[in-house]
Amino acid sequence: MPMLTHLILVVTQGMRFCSYAWVLWELHFCLVFFSSFGRKRRGKSNMLVF
Repeated sequence: MPMLTHLILVVTQGMRFCSYAWVLWELHFCLVFFSSFGRKRRGKSNMLVF
């Protein structure tokens, strides 16, 4: 049964990578949102950069 344990390991590693990438994407989205929001409040630009 070494193949099954290897498969489980690969799946858990993949899930960890996916969650990590999702967290990075969320952080990037928040950064973009807040930077554009702050720019709008300063009055320099009203454009939302997505």
